[in-house]
Amino acid sequence: MASLILILDDDPEFRRLLLPALTGRGHRVIETARAEEANRVIESVTPDLLIVDGLLPDMDGATWIGTLPAFLKKKPVVFISSFWRSLRDHQRLTTKLGVALVVHKPVSPAVLAEQVERLLGLRESTPAPELAPEALAAMVQMRADYARDLPGKLEALVVSVVAARAAQAEVALRHEARTLAHRISGTAGSYGFPEVGSACAQLEELIVGLGEIPKKALPAGWTSVAQACETVLAAAARSSQTPDAPEPRANEPRFLVVDDDPAVLAYCEALGRQQAIEVVRAYDEPEALARARQFSPDVAILDVALGEEKSFNLARELRSLPGLEQLPLAFMSIDAGLDNRIAAAHAGGSLFLVKPLEPLSFAGAVRQLVALREAARPRVLVVDDDPQFLQLVSAVLRSDGMAVSTLSDGLKVLDALQQNRPDLLILDILLPGFSGFDLCRMLRTTPEWQELPIVFVTASSSVESRIAAYQAKADDYLQKPVLREELLARVRVRVERARLTREKGYRDSLTGVLLRRAFVETVEARLGECRRREAKLSLAILDLDDFKSLNDRHGHLSADRVLARLGALMQTRFRVEDVRGRWGGEEFVLGIAGEGAAMTHLLVERLLAELQAMEFTNDRDEPFRAGFSAGVATFPEDGKALEDLMRAADRRLLAAKAQGKGRVVRAG
Repeated sequence: MASLILILDDDPEFRRLLLPALTGRGHRVIETARAEEANRVIESVTPDLLIVDGLLPDMDGATWIGTLPAFLKKKPVVFISSFWRSLRDHQRLTTKLGVALVVHKPVSPAVLAEQVERLLGLRESTPAPELAPEALAAMVQMRADYARDLPGKLEALVVSVVAARAAQAEVALRHEARTLAHRISGTAGSYGFPEVGSACAQLEELIVGLGEIPKKALPAGWTSVAQACETVLAAAARSSQTPDAPEPRANEPRFLVVDDDPAVLAYCEALGRQQAIEVVRAYDEPEALARARQFSPDVAILDVALGEEKSFNLARELRSLPGLEQLPLAFMSIDAGLDNRIAAAHAGGSLFLVKPLEPLSFAGAVRQLVALREAARPRVLVVDDDPQFLQLVSAVLRSDGMAVSTLSDGLKVLDALQQNRPDLLILDILLPGFSGFDLCRMLRTTPEWQELPIVFVTASSSVESRIAAYQAKADDYLQKPVLREELLARVRVRVERARLTREKGYRDSLTGVLLRRAFVETVEARLGECRRREAKLSLAILDLDDFKSLNDRHGHLSADRVLARLGALMQTRFRVEDVRGRWGGEEFVLGIAGEGAAMTHLLVERLLAELQAMEFTNDRDEPFRAGFSAGVATFPEDGKALEDLMRAADRRLLAAKAQGKGRVVRAG
């Protein structure tokens, strides 16, 4: 039975464009141009769906929707706007007026027709393709929960089909059965039940076909539907006997612990089990590097007593491995003296643990180090109104080390973006009261989110939907049910490209440290955290000594090598959370949260000594050395604003130059 659609729009060209897309799918369409004309129509017929333009000749479209009689308020309404509506307007339309979908002109007729059929429960579906075995392995933990709930879902489907068969003329009951079949067909395949998903898709097609066959053929049609229900139940029974896929790695932090004492390693492993972390053990430097290449740890804890400078060199080697450049580090030792602590901080240690390790201190270290790792992980925001799809995608992406946030209400996406600052956004096309295409277009008009990678993951398979996604300036398009490996590959590529693009704008290409603007933004954020926690933050300005003379005597290329070497040292010699930047020319800046002037002074002195010990050669193979002078300022003693700290550090830098260069000056 064809659906009756009322179009209320005074633009004849728009109606002419939309009409073939709807009538071509078997729908009956009534066209009206004015609210009073539409009122006369609904006095005599009851449309199954209304398409209403926002600006009418005799009344505002939203106002007219508010005047609809009660029997029409339960019918889906599509609101067409000729201008961009704010999210607050969308919320008013969908919550107060009950609008099912808000879209903006220009629209693709084919895509809008598909969205209309989804609202009517008439969208045709194709059988869900089987998932690859590796995808099943990634979802096995969630498969058990879905398998537990699946019998209840199938029972509800069968009950709905029986009720619809008993009342063959009741379109709403048939739509309900069709909707239940469609939901299972979309999710079952993704959760490892491809046969059930395929059977439900065939059942959905048969229910759709009931509206297109003559009345006398309905009994035979319902018999086919009943047989399809039996096929669904049989597929579910066979699936329940299928052995589970192998258990994947649990989504827990992985710590590399390096110590030459087996008892300490066993103790750390036991503490790790208490804290729900996986501990990978290594006895020495070669084994630690081999384990790191094999397991890609989230955090490393190194024993200082491995030997003179061995643990600190190991820290630098670990961070030179691909993917571990931002590896959070901690050191542990029986000797908690100042020399060890300074050396550990210089080698990039965010924490220093004193042996013997206490369970409480170990637990605190776990929380702090995991938080550091979380901050460096790619962040993805997924917006979809299907809670099971959100759960599935979250599990897949988190298993690959990504931080995932989910949202079911598209109207709250701006708040979620501000809160989570994602590296990538995954969107469905049809959200409650909202078009994913419109949301994508709106974000592309917002300067802050113009470069955010956006990927559509949706059940729609039409070419028109794909074209509309790219016209909305999305970056990619995937069809549900998604294959794990394809989803991960697409997301990884988009995130990596976005980060590379951002890095080009944030980092100095020669030295690898942050450019001035990015440094200021990052240090301001650290400073805000220190104000809230009433913690210290130290700032150091480093200026290479006699840089003009170095350029004149040894050449610009040699001078660039010095700049690059100092940048590389700064990158590898401090903690993950410390901020390094190039202020301009031969001047560098360093921000260290949580440390006072004394410790920062010692850390910068070690950096100076390391640079001074290096030998450079010019194009004539003549050796030369380089050094710098530095000034240190600390929050809150030297000021509460970044400008105050910069001025204080600059004064001390000038004092270091005046005192003979090659030194670090701080207060007192």
